[in-house]
Amino acid sequence: MPGGLSEAEQLLWLAEWMIENVYVYNSLSPTEQHANRNNPDFIRETHRFPDYSNALGALMDGRADDQGIAVTFAALAYEAGIRIISINGIDSDGERMWNMVNLDNNWYHIDMTRIIRDGWGETFFLASDEMIEGYNTPVSFGEADFAPVPNADRGLR
Repeated sequence: MPGGLSEAEQLLWLAEWMIENVYVYNSLSPTEQHANRNNPDFIRETHRFPDYSNALGALMDGRADDQGIAVTFAALAYEAGIRIISINGIDSDGERMWNMVNLDNNWYHIDMTRIIRDGWGETFFLASDEMIEGYNTPVSFGEADFAPVPNADRGLR
């Protein structure tokens, strides 16, 4: 990342890096898994390291699900010194994970999975609670154990 960027510019740089380097991994439904259970290519593709629900999938294989994308973005932002947490919630498709960042003592939502999958068309970058409300509903955050990122109230750089 280039030096001299503001925190917002660092987040934008990281978001653009994620768009360029990480794809949303969608696992198959149980019906599709059953239909392909004897296909060697399917077995190699779906039962291999790394796990797509953590940063290893995103960083090593360029693919991750929403949890892996949120955790990866959180780890990268944290390393840049940005206050960030991961949010566990739901959307119309079921369970969901995204991030919140603190800029100038204000909290904003960033849903990198939607940005990677759908592009910048909808506002999921530095979104307010009102903007994200129609899409994602949080069920836990902060001290929750759903993502290996620090709580925003702990001492960060």
